[in-house]
Amino acid sequence: MASSAFQLLSMGGASFNKQKYKKDLDLFSGKQNKSKKQKKEADISANSGHLPAGLDFFGSSAAAGPSSTKIKTEKASKVKVEEDSDEDPDSNSDEEDIPSIAPPPQKINLSGPEPLPRSFASFDELVPSSHSVLLRNLRKDGVTQLWGVQGAVSGAMMAKEQRDVLVIAPTGSGKTLSYLLPLALKLDQPSRIAFNAHKKAETKDAGEQGIRSIVLVPTHELALQIYGEVQKLLQGNTWRTLLLEKSTEMAIATSGQAGQLGIDVLVATPERLHAMIEAGKVDMKGTRYLILDEADRLIGPDFLPQVEPIIDGHTHARAQKVMLSATMEAGPEALARTWLKDDGVRIVVGLKDAPSTTVTQHLQFCGSEMGKLLALRNDIAAGKLPAPVLIFVQSIERANELYQELVMDGMRVGAVHGEKSKAEREKTVREFREGKLWMLVVTELMARGLDFKGIEVVVNYDFPQTVGSYVHRIGRAGRAGRTGSAITYFTLEDGPYLRTIANVMKSSGCKVEPWMLELPKPSKNLKKERRRKPVERKDIGGAGKNLARKDAKNRRAMIEASMKRKLKSGGKMAAGGASSEGGAGAAEVDLSE
Repeated sequence: MASSAFQLLSMGGASFNKQKYKKDLDLFSGKQNKSKKQKKEADISANSGHLPAGLDFFGSSAAAGPSSTKIKTEKASKVKVEEDSDEDPDSNSDEEDIPSIAPPPQKINLSGPEPLPRSFASFDELVPSSHSVLLRNLRKDGVTQLWGVQGAVSGAMMAKEQRDVLVIAPTGSGKTLSYLLPLALKLDQPSRIAFNAHKKAETKDAGEQGIRSIVLVPTHELALQIYGEVQKLLQGNTWRTLLLEKSTEMAIATSGQAGQLGIDVLVATPERLHAMIEAGKVDMKGTRYLILDEADRLIGPDFLPQVEPIIDGHTHARAQKVMLSATMEAGPEALARTWLKDDGVRIVVGLKDAPSTTVTQHLQFCGSEMGKLLALRNDIAAGKLPAPVLIFVQSIERANELYQELVMDGMRVGAVHGEKSKAEREKTVREFREGKLWMLVVTELMARGLDFKGIEVVVNYDFPQTVGSYVHRIGRAGRAGRTGSAITYFTLEDGPYLRTIANVMKSSGCKVEPWMLELPKPSKNLKKERRRKPVERKDIGGAGKNLARKDAKNRRAMIEASMKRKLKSGGKMAAGGASSEGGAGAAEVDLSE
């Protein structure tokens, strides 16, 4: 306890001389000099929760003492045994490292050409006993029961007809495992096994070469997370899984060459994969499975030029595509279905484009930008925002502004946006996951797919531009059946769009003020304009001082003043030179005359 307290102080910038104040430190850490008998009595008293004899007026300690001590001892012994068993990597213990969460009720709707595939109800049905390592990894991660979406997607992917699949399911509903689990089963065994047997001349078949499956996601942060989930699920075997980065490009490029080991699962972002395909470094001839996570974003205008050639290049004779997202508007869905073989199987969990029902949603009127900052500070002071907290803003500039304000308030806060380098973003996200940062100010970059299991509250500091943005933002809370809450601040500028979000809240069972539902419905042109360009807002803090902007302004003023001085001094030199040249010229003229 003492060490954690001093660690807390030191993290805030304070220092403590442990040598100088060793005696005081020993008082807190329990290292003061005691006889063995005194230490034993103190330990028994502390463990049993007894009162000292001088304070035990009602004799409660005597009545409950021995049994309480016995229970504590037995519990400590049990913990010790469990710790010892966990250290053995070959242990067959059924103890789970992470407590399992009961699947929430999920209404599943399947549609498509008949016959529709049968959904799996349990792991016993889905996973053969030969995949014992896979089952052990699931139990280790706290997964003991199939969720509805996982059973439905697994049934569609495992069907003999090789059906393509389109999945629309709320955030935190278990979509990632819904495709990774059947993917592992369909790959059956690592390519390394057949490759090594062929290398030893035990078999003529070298197994599947090239990239056997690709998981495509829109952002590097989400790619890192999915890659981590792949590794957790497939650990303990010889699977070859790679994340497409600059450091792995060479290994990926050579995987399709004769005599080279193939790749079982590749996790990639569109830009880098498309660049390698265009450069002829990668072909998808051996790719049987193509999975698009956050498909609506991938086939949107930002990524479509890169994603379309990737989908068109997926020409394996037994190719299978799976597209998943929490939201899918009519336009993107129609486009997605053009790529699904025989129209595919459409799986919808709950209401289409609706947020998770485990997230309690609130709308809070703040009046102005200054009011939003005051509301945030009041919510923090009132304990309404227990750490860790995600705070969404609409632009990079506003992320930096709010970050500076919270830093000046003494918060342990970080910021993640597109102007940060990859290393900076990874470091900040890692520190947030480890609890070193309590708040994370982010842009839409972090709204997609990222899973922070401990987040209870999401704050929409800036009103979301679209319904899809709102659903994905608040979906960072209430993950995997846990409960969470979302607070959305709004000002007068957000009034025309308030009704849209209020309707979404009502559809998920949240309380909404009646007057919000009676507001005028925004026109299609207004929605289109809002999607293209966010509302123009004043600086964060409104009338308050913005230190970051003030510093930037001062720096610009200094640079401009410096440039003026240089120009002025250069002008004087030029003027002096011009005078002498002019004088010489005048003399020459005079002489010629």
